[in-house]
Amino acid sequence: MNCPFCNSNEIIASNSQAYALYDRHPVNPGHILIVTKRHVEDFFDTTIKEKEAINELIQECKTRLDHEYSPDGL
Repeated sequence: MNCPFCNSNEIIASNSQAYALYDRHPVNPGHILIVTKRHVEDFFDTTIKEKEAINELIQECKTRLDHEYSPDGL
């Protein structure tokens, strides 16, 4: 499998189920991707535990973006 997210050295936040990294081709400055550590087709294939982990990272990344970019919205 040729996964563009595996073995990334660009991780900015992580927990036991998922990790976050800045998008290499951002739509906007600060564009962050949150990826599960387990390969899944899409968000709807994640477990409850993975969804909880993703939500934790969303909160952590929001704080980071607020500090670094002071966006008008997310």
